[in-house]
Amino acid sequence: MGSQKGTVQKTEGEWAWVRLQQPVTCNHCGSAIISARRKDGDKTVVKANNPVHAEVGKTVLLKFDNRIMLTGIFSMFVLPLIPIMLGIISGQWLAGRLAVNPAFFTVGFTVAGIVLALMVIAVVAKRVAGNPRATPTILRVVKPDPPGGQHTGDIRCPACNARKPV
Repeated sequence: MGSQKGTVQKTEGEWAWVRLQQPVTCNHCGSAIISARRKDGDKTVVKANNPVHAEVGKTVLLKFDNRIMLTGIFSMFVLPLIPIMLGIISGQWLAGRLAVNPAFFTVGFTVAGIVLALMVIAVVAKRVAGNPRATPTILRVVKPDPPGGQHTGDIRCPACNARKPV
C-alpha cells in the first residue's frame, strides 16, 4: 500500500477532499511525473474515505492501493497500444491480401483500434470507480511538515523507496 500526506480541504459525511502534498524526496526519481504536483503548479485534490473524521485544515496520511494505481497506469498507457498495434498489423495484412495501397487500410484499422482502446479504457475506468479499494482512505491525522518542507534525518521516497538524506 502506498501512502501520502495531504491537507483536508472539505468534509462531507464520511468523505474528505484532500489536497495532496508532494514529498520533498519526489524530485529525484522518475516517479515524480505521477506525483501530486501537476505542470501548472496546482496540487491534486482527491476524494478520500474519512473513517478518522479528520477536520478541515488538518494534515492527514492517506493510504492508496498500489495495485489499483498500477491497473490505472496500465489501462491508460499500455492497454491502448494493443488494439492500435493490432489495427496497424491487420490493416497491412488485409491490404497485402487485396493487393491495394496499404495506407487506407492501415489508417482505417488504426482509427478503429483507437476507438476500441477508448472503449476499453471507459470500461476499465467504470470498473475501477465502482471498486471501494480504488478510493484512498485517511489513516490518521499527522503533524504538518515544517515550513519549506525541511526535514531532519533520512526519509524514503514514497514511490521508489530510495533513501534520501535531507
